[in-house]
Amino acid sequence: MLEGIILGIVQGVTEWLPVSSSGVLTLIGLRFFGSDLSTSVSMALFLHIGTFLSALVYFWRDVVFILKRKDKKVFNFLIISTIVTGVVGLPVNFLFYKTYNSLAAGGVVAFIGLFLIITGITQLKKPNNNLRTKRDINNKDAMITGVFQGIAVLPGFSRSGLTVASLLFRKIQDTDALKLSFLMSLPVVLGGNIILNIVNDGMVFDITSLVALLTAFIVGILTIDFLIKISRKINFGLFVIGFGILTLVSVFFI
Repeated sequence: MLEGIILGIVQGVTEWLPVSSSGVLTLIGLRFFGSDLSTSVSMALFLHIGTFLSALVYFWRDVVFILKRKDKKVFNFLIISTIVTGVVGLPVNFLFYKTYNSLAAGGVVAFIGLFLIITGITQLKKPNNNLRTKRDINNKDAMITGVFQGIAVLPGFSRSGLTVASLLFRKIQDTDALKLSFLMSLPVVLGGNIILNIVNDGMVFDITSLVALLTAFIVGILTIDFLIKISRKINFGLFVIGFGILTLVSVFFI
């Protein structure tokens, strides 16, 4: 029960920051609760349902507006980026399990640390002239961002960090880039959990997992507005790089 509450709190906070919530949850599961890789990654994806619901509540006006096809460009952007994410993410996820299952926990932690460093580097430099808005997005933007979101299935790569960075380099305004990034997550999180449920012949719902899910939802609701505003003002690149370095160093001492 304590593990579920802790993981739910971590997910509810880190989902809104470009620090790879999946990477942090996987590290906690491996290092502090002795979970195996498959269990840690599955729990990380499952807890995203909690913050999925938080984001759905927070962005409900945008979601309804898009579903009514009143913003066709954003609707098309989400459809294309989701399809590309699936095309890229599924084989990457398969290779991830095939490779990582042959590694000891220390090897997995080392990869997560390396991916965190790469994520941090992508956030260090932002273009100065962000002149385009979400009204200007096109299919190329959707395909590029979908590729980065697909790569972010690997724990350590921040989905929001990579997708926001790709949109910024496509000269989308930072406020619109952040909103588009979170809207992109909604169909992917839902679809990912459906696929996980099918592959695992049905997920096991016990009191611990449900408490973790509820905790992630509540903490997500309480923190989303504040942390999204913080992430707009603060560049987390150096922090993520430092966290990645500490993760790598921990392989030799823990």
